[in-house]
Amino acid sequence: MSGAGRLRPPSGKRDALTVADVRRRRTLTPAETALFVGCSLDVLYETIAAGRAPWPVLRLGRKILIPTAPLLDSLGLADVQEA
Repeated sequence: MSGAGRLRPPSGKRDALTVADVRRRRTLTPAETALFVGCSLDVLYETIAAGRAPWPVLRLGRKILIPTAPLLDSLGLADVQEA
């Protein structure tokens, strides 16, 4: 199976976003969030639409953004230091 359909992080250099990558940003797109938490984009959109996302969701018109601080906190990664 080729990697053509795989979602890549914004940098395109790694197969996954690290905690350090996420900490450098104030918000993530739904695609970046799904990649980081390890779920499908469809599941994430369904969770957001149903109002069940465990973190705040910002809606700017049709654009959806997820703030990184509450995301990291909900995953228990707010104070984790990477080696």
